[in-house]
Amino acid sequence: MNITNTYKQYFFGVFDNFCKREQIVKKPIFSIILGTVFLCLDIANLQAQDFHFSQFYAVPTLINPANTGNISGNYRVGAISKSHFLEKSNQYQTIAAFADVAILEGEFGRDSWLGLGGNFYYDNAGVGLIKTLNGGGSVAFHRILIPKTLHFSAGMNFNYVRKQIDLDALYFNSQYGENGLEADLPSNEAFYRDALKYLDVGVGGSLTYVLEKILELNAGLGFLHVNRPRETVYFASNNTGRNKKAIRPVAHLTAEIDLGHFGVHPAFLYSRDKGSRELIMGSHFSYKLSYDAQDQYATNILVGAWYRWDDALIASLGLSVQNYRLLLSYDANTRQLQNGSPNRRGFEVSLLHTGAWRAPQSRMHCPRF
Repeated sequence: MNITNTYKQYFFGVFDNFCKREQIVKKPIFSIILGTVFLCLDIANLQAQDFHFSQFYAVPTLINPANTGNISGNYRVGAISKSHFLEKSNQYQTIAAFADVAILEGEFGRDSWLGLGGNFYYDNAGVGLIKTLNGGGSVAFHRILIPKTLHFSAGMNFNYVRKQIDLDALYFNSQYGENGLEADLPSNEAFYRDALKYLDVGVGGSLTYVLEKILELNAGLGFLHVNRPRETVYFASNNTGRNKKAIRPVAHLTAEIDLGHFGVHPAFLYSRDKGSRELIMGSHFSYKLSYDAQDQYATNILVGAWYRWDDALIASLGLSVQNYRLLLSYDANTRQLQNGSPNRRGFEVSLLHTGAWRAPQSRMHCPRF
């Protein structure tokens, strides 16, 4: 995982403590090197600020617009909040919400329908260092290939993005000398602005397979930032400069396996964002506490174990009542790079509701995520 610019001040503190412990006299070259490195990290991570949820399955339309309207009912709404801690303080806060509907059943053919959705997410990284506001909509087309068994989905989303950077919280090599940080010194950086905005476009496709009521399987591939918007604080326009966002591929797989009173819900996500890669895999295990005569609105308790590759173990606990699902998860950092490695912890809570104002006419049973 890439080191974000929030770690900048932490690592300079580690550097100072190391020098004192080892009785090393700091030379300007050390500060210059560190300042230059973190300057590059600050500018690079301005581009890399993207959503990263452990409960990726709780925000299906964000990871792939093809999931818009891919539901058993007529509508779905969800929200998630993520708090990421560095040492003892809350350094990150991300909030996201989405809603989608399935409409126009049979209007484009007997075995097809359209999905429309909207989404919003807000990210506060590094105690206000970078604030991101993202909102937009998505549309998807769904076509049944094999009745009651297999259907294909393709979608696209459009988002308006605004980012605000607190330049006063950044320090550069020109502000470090023999005695360490001298914040009153000028940064000598030619920043033109501290905020930017642009249009962001994503596309994706997926396949959904259903085996009666025993198995539901959804596999998809999404591509975010396909228009490759530029992000820069050195120029007046996003049309200038080389800082283009890289296209971010997101591959995902979710499954629902019904074993009577028990259920298994494995999921997998792989994503690549410039030089960083994210791989999350694991499963929820559910037990039906009660269910109605139609077996539609079961009350389930869920327990899950997940692993983010080379980064964290994730434990989750949840409850689904009728067509509502509440999930809590906790990330525990497993990386032990060095003695000064920060202790990172994360906590997420999500709520999902799926409903219907009328029975679907032609659609097959779709994934509940």
